[in-house]
Amino acid sequence: MISQAPFQDFITSCQALKGDEKGEAQTFLNRFFQAFGYADAIAAGATFEERVSRGSAAGKTGFADLVWKPRVLIEMKKRGTDLSKHYAQALQYWTNLVPNRPRYVLLCNFDQFWIYDFNVQVDTPVDVVELGQLPSRISAFAFMEVGHRTPVFRNNQVEITEKAARRMGELYQCLKVRAKNGSFSEAQAQRFILQSVLAMFAEDRGLLSTAMFIECVQDCVNGGSTYDILGGLFREMNTPGQTPAGRYQGVDYFNGGLFAQVQPLELSREELQLLDVAAREDWGKVRPAIFGNIFEKSADDVERHARGMHFTSEVDIMKIIRPTISRFWEEQIEAETTIGELNQLQLQLQQYRVLDPACGSGNFLYLAYQELKRIEVMLLDKIAAKRRAPMTQGISFVTPNQFYGLDTNPFAVELARVTLMIGRKIAIDKHHLTESALPLDTLDQNIICADALFTPWPKADAIIGNPPFLGGKHLRLNLGDDYIDRIFAKYTDVKDSVHFCSYWFRLAHQNLPENGRAGLVGTNSISQGKSRTAALDYISQNNGIIHDAISTQEWSGEAAVHVSIVNWIKVRPSPQASLTREEGDPIGGRARQIPRVLLERARELRQRQTPAEQILWECLRNRGLANAKFRRQHNLGSYIADFYCHQARLVVELDGPIHKERKDYDQRRDQWMQEQGLTVLRFRNDEVFANLSDVLDRITQHLLPPNELPSPSRRGAGGEVHISCYLDSQPVPFITSSLRATVDVTTAKRLKANLNKCFQGVIQNGKGFIVTEQQVKDWVKNDPKNEDVLKLFLGGSDLTDIPHGCPSRWIIDFVDMSLEEASQYQKPLEWLKNTIPQERANNRNPRLKTYWWKYEGKRLEMRIVLESLSFYFAVTEVSKWSIFLPCQKNWLPSNLVHPVASDDFYVLGILTSKLHRAWVKAQSSTLKGDTRYTHNTCFETFPFPQTATAQQIEKIRATMQKLHDYRTEQMEQKQWGITKLYNAYFDEPASQLYQLHAQLDQQVLAAYGFNKNDDLLAKLLALNLECAAKESQGEPIKGPTA
Repeated sequence: MISQAPFQDFITSCQALKGDEKGEAQTFLNRFFQAFGYADAIAAGATFEERVSRGSAAGKTGFADLVWKPRVLIEMKKRGTDLSKHYAQALQYWTNLVPNRPRYVLLCNFDQFWIYDFNVQVDTPVDVVELGQLPSRISAFAFMEVGHRTPVFRNNQVEITEKAARRMGELYQCLKVRAKNGSFSEAQAQRFILQSVLAMFAEDRGLLSTAMFIECVQDCVNGGSTYDILGGLFREMNTPGQTPAGRYQGVDYFNGGLFAQVQPLELSREELQLLDVAAREDWGKVRPAIFGNIFEKSADDVERHARGMHFTSEVDIMKIIRPTISRFWEEQIEAETTIGELNQLQLQLQQYRVLDPACGSGNFLYLAYQELKRIEVMLLDKIAAKRRAPMTQGISFVTPNQFYGLDTNPFAVELARVTLMIGRKIAIDKHHLTESALPLDTLDQNIICADALFTPWPKADAIIGNPPFLGGKHLRLNLGDDYIDRIFAKYTDVKDSVHFCSYWFRLAHQNLPENGRAGLVGTNSISQGKSRTAALDYISQNNGIIHDAISTQEWSGEAAVHVSIVNWIKVRPSPQASLTREEGDPIGGRARQIPRVLLERARELRQRQTPAEQILWECLRNRGLANAKFRRQHNLGSYIADFYCHQARLVVELDGPIHKERKDYDQRRDQWMQEQGLTVLRFRNDEVFANLSDVLDRITQHLLPPNELPSPSRRGAGGEVHISCYLDSQPVPFITSSLRATVDVTTAKRLKANLNKCFQGVIQNGKGFIVTEQQVKDWVKNDPKNEDVLKLFLGGSDLTDIPHGCPSRWIIDFVDMSLEEASQYQKPLEWLKNTIPQERANNRNPRLKTYWWKYEGKRLEMRIVLESLSFYFAVTEVSKWSIFLPCQKNWLPSNLVHPVASDDFYVLGILTSKLHRAWVKAQSSTLKGDTRYTHNTCFETFPFPQTATAQQIEKIRATMQKLHDYRTEQMEQKQWGITKLYNAYFDEPASQLYQLHAQLDQQVLAAYGFNKNDDLLAKLLALNLECAAKESQGEPIKGPTA
């Protein structure tokens, strides 16, 4: 056990410090580390004054006092500082300290330690320890110890909330059972539960007299009637004024919303015991942000507790609220300097409206309200400082009535209203405000039970939330044909079956005012395929700028999915004056007279852009860069500009080899453009390939009004701010609708040289085709020719989990035989006849019912190609690493396996390199957190080296053979699959796996002629486009061959 003596010495030594944040913080922290047995903080592995992004729109950075990854972030403040005012800064630093983010955060003012675990609870410390308590409270700092034990905290409000919510959920379950007998309705049971919840909260927060509710419950336990006693209390809570005398003396008027209807219930002994246990919890520590979520699930199914409770964590919700709401207001407050400007902000804050169109039990709205209350206090503090007088008491403008919600679940709607009612009192207590918490706000018109897809949305400046997760293929099954037909009829511009949440993204953008902001959670398919087209592409093409996003993460809610978090701004369209000037501009405007020959020439150039031009255009098109509208191959006078932005009067030119031959011409052209008031930026093609982000940064610096974004308030909160983007908590120059900050390789072309070289395996459509090894042995023993139609069946999990990727199952395979031919194999055919017709009975495809012994996808072409090889390479469709393995050609690949028609280890080396892995990650979709490999997007678009020498090819082949031998040996020795091998060693620099991959990557880069510092995706896309252009002209290119 750690000794207390060093901590007593630490306390004594700190008493001599003045508590100066700048001059003494490092001394204090070094002594703190020494008390735990370290030489000092640096020796322990910590860093002082680490630069961290502040996540601001202007891209500002700050310095964290101490960062010790992955253990703790420590922020020091001067002695006497109110630490509650600095939690937001600590949260922002912690959010951006990726990768390997510290688990805990300490705020310290030399006398107090506030310990945060943001993964557990966001705005409240899990413990507060006074300096003098350290020797007796060392267990709270166990994460600091050399042995790194689990700390013991005294303010874990999540545990209290879970207990309270669970008890009330169980009580509600009991009442629902009784409601079926008709003595009261389920709606009346709900109201009784919510009235009880609010009463218990009110009691422990001082809105009811001390022990008022618990004494009522105790009297009922001792023989009193809940119908009389609790019913009487609830009626008094709905009586205007204060109860003057009697049992309920001193009870204030709460409101006519929740308590407008009081339906007394007589609880059974069992039900009363549940309420009694719940009432004994400390409801002052219940966290409303998660209470409703947990209670809902407890009320739905008590048995869920055995599987563990799931709720959306507060820290995940803050990944929307901070970028969409908090950050803007903090920067506005920081930017304004006069009392008049600050007073104007105060008025705007009073009118600011927030909407959650899928609000559930109100967790997003609750946290948004708490953030706005914190911001309000920040604003009032600054006004008071300017006036050199204490903050005016009793002035507060942010109320729950500024928050709106829609949901189809009536009980969730009631919970959301109660959550916000409770939230007001919590904010008053937290910030020591003097505004009255009673009567409670009536939110019946703010949070309503309605279908967001068929109901007009309330006006709002910010739209936040977590729309329902439901894949496009499951819509009809889960929601019914009638409902889906209504959706398709209303939203005719949304093509195909997209993910359900796509409609919320689209509607949110449509309902945002100019300069409004939104932040929504969607499954990570929102940035892929048809869902991306319907949602994020639509946003980007309609004055939307994605400024903060998490590309993919595991979701903390109950749905077992990986999600994307997207925050965007709907910027103000260009002023009409600018459009008018452009229309009439004789140089670059639409009304200018252009000779037909120049128009034809511009169209011709658009049709045959160079690879560098295509890459840059993908970044500029659809207002993709700072919301600036660019045109490509645009006529200016007698010239044609590669790219032109009229609003910024900016020309961007890309120079290929021909520029050296026509320097004089280009100089005259640039001079003429500059004389017209245009700015000309020139970049070499190789700059686009090698340093695309630098090129985009330079262009952004020359964009004027489009990237100076106004306030997101629809009323115009004054001032203009520069926008910066953050992807996965890291600053980036831009974010595409695919939630990447790199060139969008989904624009790559499928190459003819790669066609029919990679396939999807067979689709059998019927579990009956799969048979056991014992069946195979018995049938072959019965008739040896049955072996002709019994194949080893290669599944995706075989490739990832079994040594060498060996198949673990057998399958009946009649290929394309007629029924007469198949009848030669009596036992296998008889087995299929007894299984497959039943399985396909409800299938809409009549062919599958008629030809029941055949696969849905036989892959005849694949079979012919693979048969000519000694072996083939294959990768599973969904995996973490997308590793190809050699496979025996008599293994029949399933639909979750993609075989490549090659037995050349040179080709395997290219497919195993980091270049192909990067291409796959950029091209592919994801399933949960894994990468999905598809032959048409990942393989057929991938450009193989075009100029590799025989020596380079042989080096790659030899190194890949070494890597294969190593992997084979390791899998055999350890009986591991390839995934387990890569999980163990791929990121270990000392491992042979790491070193062989490094050697292979270096050789593959050389074969392509790339440099390790190049933007490899941009280079590969350029090569793809170049190869596609050659193929369109009938020129051959090199595909997956040596």
